Amino acid sequence: MKQITVIIIFIVLTFGFIGCSNQASEIVAKVNGNEITNEQHEARYQFIKNNYEIMTGTIINERNDKEIVNSLKDMALEDLIMQNLLEQKTRNYDLQVTEEEVDKSLQYIKDSRNATKENGYQKMLSNYNLTEEDLREELRFEELSMKLFDTITADVIIEDNDVKDYYGIKIFHIVVDQEQEANIILTKLNEGQEFAELAKTYSLCPSKEDGGDLGYVNENSNFDAIFKEAALSLNTNEITSEPVKTDFGYHIILAGNMVSTLDDLTEEKAAYILRDKQDQLFNKVLMETRETADIIDFRR
Repeated sequence: MKQITVIIIFIVLTFGFIGCSNQASEIVAKVNGNEITNEQHEARYQFIKNNYEIMTGTIINERNDKEIVNSLKDMALEDLIMQNLLEQKTRNYDLQVTEEEVDKSLQYIKDSRNATKENGYQKMLSNYNLTEEDLREELRFEELSMKLFDTITADVIIEDNDVKDYYGIKIFHIVVDQEQEANIILTKLNEGQEFAELAKTYSLCPSKEDGGDLGYVNENSNFDAIFKEAALSLNTNEITSEPVKTDFGYHIILAGNMVSTLDDLTEEKAAYILRDKQDQLFNKVLMETRETADIIDFRR
């Protein structure tokens, strides 16, 4: 199942498993004319409150913990607002979910829950105070959300500039407190000793356990400016000719492979860049939708 954005996961998986009442009710808010009822808001709040108590190991006192209660109620309403906006957005694209698609998702949950615990599926419904119909409705919304994600991000592609922004040159380093010690290590390297072994022996950085691996460095990387300049001046397999001094100590830097064009990308790296660009676009669209929506909060 395709991973979608943090916002969708937050809405659907964290707060999504709640049935909504169809009874007439006081209106708490409107989203582009769509009503959110007090029953819907209260049900969502109770679910969030229950999860909060489980995660924190505390019991909320409605009278004494007013700040927490108000915060969770605001969170519940925002969740319902975003769900409304997402559903409205899916209608704009005429997106539909079939019963067969919901059946498939439901069967996956049943199989996975029952595989880890006897009667795990029924226990899950009981724990969340759900009926199977409630769950089917939430799965329908999740499927719709993923289809919306796919539709909005369908034209996202990777370009050479993206590769440079995400990757660059692979960097390894050894950092010590004293320049004299750094020079001794440089001598050992020039004599043919392995960089990774010397990093494990001498480096003060936790990266020593990975042979000094710091990942990729490029112009946008959040590294010390002096360190970054020295690293980017190196060619593949080149080591700095002298220690590089920063506020963290004296560094010896080794340049690994360069990843700066599409041709340099592995399938895994390409998938990572594409997914991140898609997530950024989708989040941007959702935030713009939220900012331009006609939302009335009747609690204020």
